[in-house]
Amino acid sequence: MLNQYVWVSIVVLFFSILLVYALSTTTSFAELSESEINSVNNISLRAIFHFRAGDEEITTFNVFNQLKGYEKTAPPKFELHGIVDGSKQMLHEATDAIYHDSSGKNQYSEFDVDIYLSDDAATNIHFIYQKCDIEDYFVETLFDKEETYNGKTKFAHVEHFEIECSGYHPLHLEESRVTSDGSKISSSMDKENAETWEDYFP
Repeated sequence: MLNQYVWVSIVVLFFSILLVYALSTTTSFAELSESEINSVNNISLRAIFHFRAGDEEITTFNVFNQLKGYEKTAPPKFELHGIVDGSKQMLHEATDAIYHDSSGKNQYSEFDVDIYLSDDAATNIHFIYQKCDIEDYFVETLFDKEETYNGKTKFAHVEHFEIECSGYHPLHLEESRVTSDGSKISSSMDKENAETWEDYFP
């Protein structure tokens, strides 16, 4: 009878250790995934959409490309790419509303967007886009030929948003620098009470 209890205790102990190991491995993997950003210098990409219906912050975009903007004669335009997920509910609503009603009278047309590119220390670049509309939207599936079909890599369903705006204001935020003679070069980060983009520039 004693041997039976010993064996039961050993089996219970074994599975307890196995369960603890599995949980700790899962936790470590989750922490690693959240803490590591898949970009050089750990630059994070954050987009905040300001609709008349409300604001939506999205941190799951992987790609931000500026297509037009610095040339003042052309309307500013940019694109965002990201894996299909549930983090873009209002942006999806805006995409549908603008497609079905391009008159500009729906609650999602002419929205503003803030794009932030940041490292661990501070926001390095902040792009302000005003009076925007979605010009194009499509989904494509990315894969690595036979590698994906063999199960070595995964299929990636990626959403593409192309957005055109009327206003564009770039802000490059840098810490103040000191010249060789000791004088301080002012920067946009010195303007702590700035309220508009013009406040960042003398």
